[in-house]
Amino acid sequence: AQTHSNLAEAYLSLEDWQRAAESYRNVLTLYPDSAKPYFAACSLYQEKLFAYSEAFELTKHWLQQHPDDIAAQANFAEAHFTTGRFDEAEQRLATLPTNDALRDNAVPLRALQIATLYTLNKRSLISERMTALRKLIAGQAKDFKVEWSFEGTKHFISNDKRLTASRDWLLRLFTAFEGKERDAILVALGEVESGLQTSSTR
Repeated sequence: AQTHSNLAEAYLSLEDWQRAAESYRNVLTLYPDSAKPYFAACSLYQEKLFAYSEAFELTKHWLQQHPDDIAAQANFAEAHFTTGRFDEAEQRLATLPTNDALRDNAVPLRALQIATLYTLNKRSLISERMTALRKLIAGQAKDFKVEWSFEGTKHFISNDKRLTASRDWLLRLFTAFEGKERDAILVALGEVESGLQTSSTR
């Protein structure tokens, strides 16, 4: 296990994402309850390799063994979105953003919830969610920034034909969270929300 873990770190330094993910999965084979290799492999599949099905199946298997892992449940919600399981993603994101155990990820989970509603054309529900999201961000420290990477989600949006009509707005939504501090994020979100109102009146 230590050898595979060392290999994974070496492959990471070489940016050989595929071999790094495989090495982490080898560690999991030997130590199936070890969280670090699971989260590392899942992140590589989702954010670097854009291997969404692999991220989905890996997390599904992990949760079968660790059903109370709330952080993995958050990953699973995103994996549902990036495998086109939008109805299931909506169900999973109905309560996760308000779970106290996920307080640090409340903002990205609310963003995923809004994106899912937009994708499902449930846009009448978005204004309220956007208001709650902006209120949550406004209550953060001035140097607040979102640590959750949306690279995998944005890549999925950019390439999935089902999202062609929604693509521009969804990408602007997730790009808004790249702001370096609280106020920049709020300004960007205000522009995104204005775009929503404009598209709704067309």
